[in-house]
Amino acid sequence: MGLDIYYRVTATVKPTEEYLKMLKAAQACLDAGLDLPDEIEDWFEQKLEDENAQTHIQNGLYTEEEQEIELLSGSVNEEEERQFIEFDISELPIGTKSIKLHHHLSV
Repeated sequence: MGLDIYYRVTATVKPTEEYLKMLKAAQACLDAGLDLPDEIEDWFEQKLEDENAQTHIQNGLYTEEEQEIELLSGSVNEEEERQFIEFDISELPIGTKSIKLHHHLSV
């Protein structure tokens, strides 16, 4: 019987000035009943890798507040003889302020 370690890694993301500018412009367009201009859609697609920005903005996914977003989650079993968990931080979201590792041990 092994020990299981369940983990979840989250990042606290603080909005950048550029992000806030684009979000406000996008919200103004949507409030006026207009589709997002190509420039704004392209920004969300390129910078945030979001091809559905208009829907996500309408549904409140993007806000002006700091957000905690999940980067990854999973589990490691003691029997796997794994001594570490490696996290790729090369593609952290713009404005990442901190990273948290949440863990839970289960016998």
